[in-house]
Amino acid sequence: MGVWSALASGWLGFEVAVRPLRGEQLMLRFEQPPMPVLVHSPRRGHIISRLDGLLSVGSTAGRDFDDRSRYLVGLGQAGFEVRPTLAALEELARRAVELMLALGEVQVVQNLTGVRPLSADDFPMIGPVPGRPGPTWPPATEPWGFG
Repeated sequence: MGVWSALASGWLGFEVAVRPLRGEQLMLRFEQPPMPVLVHSPRRGHIISRLDGLLSVGSTAGRDFDDRSRYLVGLGQAGFEVRPTLAALEELARRAVELMLALGEVQVVQNLTGVRPLSADDFPMIGPVPGRPGPTWPPATEPWGFG
């Protein structure tokens, strides 16, 4: 159920402490050969060369030092209200240049946004549903999932 897991609280009979966390990333056109490595910094995020020639730069709300409360999303009647923000675009562009000066002169192709499930303690939730024989679930795998 992922980011929608809290909606199951009523029929499960206990609070499912999963909240949607908004994250953003940039896609940059970088007119150089693909990088053979993933660039990662705990404070600056990641830069990944993609097979389509773009660089993925991200992401907001994914690092330990971030104030994640800034990125929590409320659930409206139509779903999650998530749109790319100018603040995230500027922050991610600044971080990218701090990691690789050559990225100061690239074109932003896309600013992507989405939500991912965040548990109350930031640890993955997986296993049997309390009080329900049989079903298991992974309602939150924030921030990295299982690989």
